[in-house]
Amino acid sequence: LKGKSTGAANMPNVTQYVQGYGTDSTQRYARTTDWPHPQMSAQRMYLREGKSLSAQAPTSTEVAASVSEPVAPVVTVERSGDSVKSDVTLNDGSKCSSSYDQWTLGIGGILGGSCYKDATKVETAQKAAIYETPVLTTDLYLNGPIQADVWMTTTRTDAALAVRVDSVSPDGVATPITTGLMSARYRAVDTSRSRYVNGIMIQPWHAYTAASAQNVVPGKPMLVPVEIFPNAALIRAGHKLRVAISASNQAQGVWPLPNQANANGGTTVILNSAEHPSSVVLPVVPASSLN
Repeated sequence: LKGKSTGAANMPNVTQYVQGYGTDSTQRYARTTDWPHPQMSAQRMYLREGKSLSAQAPTSTEVAASVSEPVAPVVTVERSGDSVKSDVTLNDGSKCSSSYDQWTLGIGGILGGSCYKDATKVETAQKAAIYETPVLTTDLYLNGPIQADVWMTTTRTDAALAVRVDSVSPDGVATPITTGLMSARYRAVDTSRSRYVNGIMIQPWHAYTAASAQNVVPGKPMLVPVEIFPNAALIRAGHKLRVAISASNQAQGVWPLPNQANANGGTTVILNSAEHPSSVVLPVVPASSLN
Protein backbone atom coordinates (compact mmCIF):
# COMPACT_ATOMS: atom_id res chain seq x y z
CA LEU A 1 0.00 0.00 0.00
CA LYS A 2 3.04 2.29 0.03
CA GLY A 3 2.34 5.44 -1.90
CA LYS A 4 -1.39 4.69 -2.10
CA SER A 5 -4.02 7.13 -0.87
CA THR A 6 -5.58 4.93 1.81
CA GLY A 7 -6.64 7.61 4.26
CA ALA A 8 -4.94 5.68 7.07
CA ALA A 9 -2.99 8.75 8.14
CA ASN A 10 -6.27 10.48 8.93
CA MET A 11 -7.69 7.64 11.02
CA PRO A 12 -7.67 7.85 14.84
CA ASN A 13 -4.95 5.89 16.61
CA VAL A 14 -7.51 3.86 18.57
CA THR A 15 -11.10 2.94 17.71
CA GLN A 16 -12.77 0.75 20.33
CA TYR A 17 -16.08 -1.00 20.73
CA VAL A 18 -17.50 0.14 24.07
CA GLN A 19 -19.99 -2.27 25.61
CA GLY A 20 -23.08 -0.47 26.89
CA TYR A 21 -22.39 2.72 24.90
CA GLY A 22 -25.12 4.00 22.63
CA THR A 23 -28.16 1.94 21.70
CA ASP A 24 -28.88 -0.86 19.25
CA SER A 25 -29.52 1.74 16.55
CA THR A 26 -26.47 3.96 17.17
CA GLN A 27 -22.70 3.57 17.04
CA ARG A 28 -21.04 1.94 20.04
CA TYR A 29 -17.48 2.84 19.13
CA ALA A 30 -15.22 5.44 20.71
CA ARG A 31 -12.05 7.01 19.39
CA THR A 32 -9.00 8.15 21.29
CA THR A 33 -5.33 8.87 20.74
CA ASP A 34 -3.71 5.99 22.62
CA TRP A 35 -4.18 2.80 24.65
CA PRO A 36 -4.45 2.60 27.58
CA HIS A 37 -6.78 5.58 27.40
CA PRO A 38 -4.82 8.79 28.17
CA GLN A 39 -7.47 9.84 30.71
CA MET A 40 -7.59 6.50 32.49
CA SER A 41 -6.80 6.35 36.19
CA ALA A 42 -6.37 3.24 38.33
CA GLN A 43 -8.94 3.13 41.11
CA ARG A 44 -8.98 0.45 43.79
CA MET A 45 -12.17 -0.95 45.30
CA TYR A 46 -12.19 -3.39 48.20
CA LEU A 47 -14.11 -6.64 48.59
CA ARG A 48 -16.09 -6.15 51.78
CA GLU A 49 -18.40 -8.25 53.90
CA GLY A 50 -22.07 -8.06 53.01
CA LYS A 51 -21.21 -8.71 49.35
CA SER A 52 -20.16 -5.11 48.82
CA LEU A 53 -17.53 -3.28 46.77
CA SER A 54 -16.23 -0.15 48.46
CA ALA A 55 -13.54 2.47 47.96
CA GLN A 56 -12.90 2.20 51.70
CA ALA A 57 -10.50 -0.48 52.93
CA PRO A 58 -11.57 -2.69 55.86
CA THR A 59 -10.31 -1.57 59.26
CA SER A 60 -10.92 -4.85 61.06
CA THR A 61 -11.46 -8.53 60.34
CA GLU A 62 -14.72 -9.02 58.44
CA VAL A 63 -16.77 -12.09 57.63
CA ALA A 64 -14.97 -13.88 54.79
CA ALA A 65 -16.54 -15.67 51.85
CA SER A 66 -15.52 -19.12 50.65
CA VAL A 67 -15.71 -20.98 47.34
CA SER A 68 -15.14 -24.66 46.57
CA GLU A 69 -13.25 -26.58 43.91
CA PRO A 70 -15.88 -28.27 41.71
CA VAL A 71 -15.89 -31.80 40.39
CA ALA A 72 -13.04 -32.16 37.92
CA PRO A 73 -13.78 -32.03 34.19
CA VAL A 74 -13.82 -35.37 32.41
CA VAL A 75 -11.58 -35.74 29.37
CA THR A 76 -12.25 -38.59 26.94
CA VAL A 77 -10.04 -39.61 24.03
CA GLU A 78 -11.04 -42.19 21.42
CA ARG A 79 -8.91 -43.45 18.56
CA SER A 80 -10.30 -44.94 15.38
CA GLY A 81 -7.70 -45.83 12.79
CA ASP A 82 -5.75 -42.69 11.96
CA SER A 83 -8.28 -40.40 13.65
CA VAL A 84 -8.47 -39.27 17.26
CA LYS A 85 -11.62 -37.88 18.81
CA SER A 86 -11.53 -36.08 22.13
CA ASP A 87 -14.09 -34.36 24.31
CA VAL A 88 -14.17 -32.48 27.60
CA THR A 89 -17.17 -32.59 29.93
CA LEU A 90 -17.25 -29.43 32.04
CA ASN A 91 -18.57 -29.89 35.55
CA ASP A 92 -18.60 -26.37 36.98
CA GLY A 93 -21.51 -24.85 35.04
CA SER A 94 -19.26 -22.83 32.74
CA LYS A 95 -20.50 -24.52 29.56
CA CYS A 96 -23.39 -22.08 29.75
CA SER A 97 -21.38 -18.87 30.08
CA SER A 98 -19.78 -16.10 28.06
CA SER A 99 -16.43 -17.85 28.60
CA TYR A 100 -17.66 -20.93 26.74
CA ASP A 101 -18.82 -18.70 23.90
CA GLN A 102 -15.43 -16.97 23.85
CA TRP A 103 -13.21 -20.04 24.05
CA THR A 104 -15.20 -21.95 21.40
CA LEU A 105 -14.76 -19.01 18.99
CA GLY A 106 -18.44 -18.13 19.18
CA ILE A 107 -19.78 -21.63 18.53
CA GLY A 108 -21.52 -21.70 21.89
CA GLY A 109 -23.36 -18.47 21.16
CA ILE A 110 -24.70 -19.81 17.88
CA LEU A 111 -26.66 -22.37 19.86
CA GLY A 112 -28.48 -19.58 21.69
CA GLY A 113 -29.36 -19.32 25.35
CA SER A 114 -29.63 -16.38 27.70
CA CYS A 115 -26.77 -17.67 29.88
CA TYR A 116 -24.23 -16.48 27.30
CA LYS A 117 -25.38 -12.91 27.94
CA ASP A 118 -26.32 -13.23 31.62
CA ALA A 119 -23.70 -14.48 34.08
CA THR A 120 -26.25 -15.16 36.81
CA LYS A 121 -26.63 -18.83 35.91
CA VAL A 122 -22.94 -19.74 35.94
CA GLU A 123 -22.25 -17.69 39.07
CA THR A 124 -25.12 -19.42 40.84
CA ALA A 125 -23.98 -22.86 39.66
CA GLN A 126 -20.47 -22.19 40.95
CA LYS A 127 -21.71 -20.66 44.22
CA ALA A 128 -19.46 -17.71 43.48
CA ALA A 129 -18.64 -15.05 46.04
CA ILE A 130 -20.44 -11.92 44.84
CA TYR A 131 -19.39 -8.33 45.51
CA GLU A 132 -21.37 -5.35 44.19
CA THR A 133 -21.32 -1.58 44.32
CA PRO A 134 -24.43 0.29 45.39
CA VAL A 135 -26.64 1.36 42.50
CA LEU A 136 -24.58 3.81 40.45
CA THR A 137 -25.80 7.40 40.42
CA THR A 138 -23.58 8.32 37.44
CA ASP A 139 -22.21 6.39 34.48
CA LEU A 140 -19.01 4.41 35.11
CA TYR A 141 -16.67 4.07 32.11
CA LEU A 142 -14.07 1.29 32.31
CA ASN A 143 -11.38 1.15 29.63
CA GLY A 144 -8.23 -0.93 30.04
CA PRO A 145 -6.89 -3.91 32.00
CA ILE A 146 -8.23 -4.90 35.42
CA GLN A 147 -6.37 -6.53 38.30
CA ALA A 148 -7.89 -8.41 41.22
CA ASP A 149 -5.62 -8.61 44.26
CA VAL A 150 -7.13 -11.47 46.22
CA TRP A 151 -5.86 -12.53 49.64
CA MET A 152 -6.85 -16.15 50.13
CA THR A 153 -6.27 -19.40 51.95
CA THR A 154 -7.02 -22.90 50.77
CA THR A 155 -7.33 -26.32 52.33
CA ARG A 156 -5.31 -27.99 49.56
CA THR A 157 -1.90 -27.59 47.90
CA ASP A 158 -3.27 -26.14 44.64
CA ALA A 159 -6.08 -23.69 44.01
CA ALA A 160 -7.32 -21.34 41.32
CA LEU A 161 -9.29 -18.12 41.23
CA ALA A 162 -11.76 -17.25 38.48
CA VAL A 163 -12.90 -13.62 38.47
CA ARG A 164 -15.84 -12.26 36.52
CA VAL A 165 -16.78 -8.60 36.09
CA ASP A 166 -20.41 -7.82 35.24
CA SER A 167 -22.81 -4.93 34.81
CA VAL A 168 -26.01 -5.67 36.72
CA SER A 169 -29.17 -4.01 35.41
CA PRO A 170 -32.10 -2.89 37.59
CA ASP A 171 -33.96 -6.08 36.64
CA GLY A 172 -31.05 -8.27 37.81
CA VAL A 173 -29.46 -9.27 34.49
CA ALA A 174 -25.68 -9.63 34.98
CA THR A 175 -24.19 -8.72 31.61
CA PRO A 176 -20.66 -10.18 31.36
CA ILE A 177 -17.89 -7.65 30.76
CA THR A 178 -14.65 -9.60 31.21
CA THR A 179 -12.99 -12.46 33.07
CA GLY A 180 -9.68 -13.60 34.51
CA LEU A 181 -8.31 -16.96 35.67
CA MET A 182 -5.25 -17.53 37.84
CA SER A 183 -3.47 -20.46 39.47
CA ALA A 184 -2.32 -19.66 43.00
CA ARG A 185 0.86 -21.66 42.41
CA TYR A 186 1.96 -19.23 39.67
CA ARG A 187 1.05 -16.06 41.55
CA ALA A 188 4.58 -14.60 41.45
CA VAL A 189 4.68 -11.26 39.61
CA ASP A 190 7.55 -9.65 37.69
CA THR A 191 7.04 -6.03 38.73
CA SER A 192 9.44 -4.76 36.07
CA ARG A 193 7.16 -6.12 33.33
CA SER A 194 3.82 -5.30 34.93
CA ARG A 195 1.75 -2.25 34.01
CA TYR A 196 1.29 0.59 36.48
CA VAL A 197 -1.04 3.59 36.25
CA ASN A 198 -0.71 6.49 38.70
CA GLY A 199 1.56 4.29 40.81
CA ILE A 200 -0.88 1.37 41.10
CA MET A 201 -0.31 -2.00 39.43
CA ILE A 202 -3.24 -2.67 37.12
CA GLN A 203 -1.87 -5.47 34.89
CA PRO A 204 0.37 -8.07 36.57
CA TRP A 205 2.94 -9.99 34.54
CA HIS A 206 3.17 -13.66 35.54
CA ALA A 207 6.00 -15.84 34.23
CA TYR A 208 4.07 -19.15 34.42
CA THR A 209 7.32 -21.13 34.57
CA ALA A 210 8.45 -23.99 36.79
CA ALA A 211 11.12 -21.72 38.23
CA SER A 212 8.56 -19.07 39.21
CA ALA A 213 6.14 -21.50 40.89
CA GLN A 214 5.47 -20.92 44.59
CA ASN A 215 4.20 -23.45 47.09
CA VAL A 216 0.58 -23.31 48.16
CA VAL A 217 0.52 -24.07 51.88
CA PRO A 218 -2.88 -25.11 53.29
CA GLY A 219 -4.26 -22.48 55.65
CA LYS A 220 -1.52 -19.91 54.94
CA PRO A 221 -2.72 -16.50 53.60
CA MET A 222 -1.29 -15.56 50.21
CA LEU A 223 -1.85 -12.67 47.82
CA VAL A 224 -2.87 -13.80 44.34
CA PRO A 225 -2.86 -11.01 41.72
CA VAL A 226 -5.28 -11.98 38.94
CA GLU A 227 -4.92 -10.47 35.47
CA ILE A 228 -8.37 -9.77 34.03
CA PHE A 229 -8.74 -9.28 30.29
CA PRO A 230 -8.74 -5.62 29.15
CA ASN A 231 -12.13 -4.24 28.24
CA ALA A 232 -14.06 -1.12 27.35
CA ALA A 233 -17.50 -0.87 28.92
CA LEU A 234 -19.92 1.82 30.04
CA ILE A 235 -21.93 0.85 33.10
CA ARG A 236 -24.95 3.10 33.16
CA ALA A 237 -26.37 4.97 36.12
CA GLY A 238 -29.00 2.77 37.76
CA HIS A 239 -26.86 -0.34 37.26
CA LYS A 240 -24.35 -1.96 39.62
CA LEU A 241 -20.79 -3.16 39.09
CA ARG A 242 -20.32 -6.78 40.15
CA VAL A 243 -17.18 -8.80 40.81
CA ALA A 244 -17.83 -12.54 41.14
CA ILE A 245 -15.12 -14.94 42.31
CA SER A 246 -15.21 -18.73 42.04
CA ALA A 247 -12.69 -21.55 42.25
CA SER A 248 -12.77 -22.48 38.57
CA ASN A 249 -13.75 -21.54 35.04
CA GLN A 250 -13.36 -24.81 33.20
CA ALA A 251 -14.56 -23.28 29.92
CA GLN A 252 -11.48 -21.06 30.00
CA GLY A 253 -8.94 -23.53 31.34
CA VAL A 254 -8.58 -26.88 33.09
CA TRP A 255 -5.85 -28.19 35.37
CA PRO A 256 -3.13 -30.61 34.28
CA LEU A 257 -3.94 -33.89 36.04
CA PRO A 258 -1.31 -33.57 38.83
CA ASN A 259 -2.53 -30.08 39.73
CA GLN A 260 -6.14 -31.20 39.58
CA ALA A 261 -5.38 -33.97 42.05
CA ASN A 262 -3.81 -31.42 44.40
CA ALA A 263 -6.84 -29.12 44.14
CA ASN A 264 -9.63 -31.71 44.40
CA GLY A 265 -12.01 -31.13 47.28
CA GLY A 266 -10.45 -27.81 48.21
CA THR A 267 -12.14 -24.86 49.87
CA THR A 268 -10.81 -21.37 49.24
CA VAL A 269 -11.45 -18.54 51.70
CA ILE A 270 -11.36 -14.99 50.33
CA LEU A 271 -9.95 -12.77 53.05
CA ASN A 272 -11.09 -9.20 53.66
CA SER A 273 -9.46 -7.75 56.74
CA ALA A 274 -7.22 -4.82 57.59
CA GLU A 275 -4.22 -7.17 57.36
CA HIS A 276 -5.39 -8.96 54.20
CA PRO A 277 -7.57 -6.51 52.21
CA SER A 278 -8.69 -8.15 48.97
CA SER A 279 -9.43 -5.64 46.23
CA VAL A 280 -9.87 -4.98 42.53
CA VAL A 281 -8.13 -2.23 40.53
CA LEU A 282 -10.36 -0.65 37.88
CA PRO A 283 -9.38 1.40 34.78
CA VAL A 284 -11.71 4.37 35.19
CA VAL A 285 -12.08 6.97 32.44
CA PRO A 286 -14.34 10.04 32.72
CA ALA A 287 -17.62 9.15 31.02
CA SER A 288 -17.64 12.66 29.59
CA SER A 289 -14.86 11.57 27.22
CA LEU A 290 -17.49 9.61 25.29
CA ASN A 291 -19.64 12.66 24.58
